[in-house]
Amino acid sequence: MILPDPRPQKKRGTMDFTTILLIIVALLFMLVAYLRHDGSLTAGLKSGAQTFVKLIPIFIAVFIIVGLSETLVPQELVSRWLGEQSGWRGIVLASALGAVMPPSIFVSFPLAATLYKAGAGIGAGVAFVTSWSLLTLFRMPLEVSIVGLRPTLIRMGVGLIFPVIAGFIADFLFGT
Repeated sequence: MILPDPRPQKKRGTMDFTTILLIIVALLFMLVAYLRHDGSLTAGLKSGAQTFVKLIPIFIAVFIIVGLSETLVPQELVSRWLGEQSGWRGIVLASALGAVMPPSIFVSFPLAATLYKAGAGIGAGVAFVTSWSLLTLFRMPLEVSIVGLRPTLIRMGVGLIFPVIAGFIADFLFGT
């Protein structure tokens, strides 16, 4: 059973500040490319369209995952394990979950939002996103191949504490 979110929800339209800003920047780039008169506009639009087509399957999969996780993951479970009252255990668990997330912002940020809507505390949410950005284990093989095992392990070892610290700070400053 999905319980209503007790936190006040701000209604967001499709044209929020970020969307408007991105549209303005895109239009400015298009204007600059057009004024160059060297085919930049056409080449850029083709490249953008190709990228869009490549990302369509990812977007569809993410929307399905996020939509189903909102209905399949019980809010009571999220609230109990990651909610404000879960304390340090919730922050540590969220840090561990963030570390095993795929290294895609298209998955991690929507999932973080879903967890928050389902009752995760702000500390757990911050720990999740911080851990994902610092420790994602899926990037480890690539990092080892580029910088070596020792520097990778040192970075990851040092980075282990930061998601937890960030979660505690967020809880302290913004938790209920």
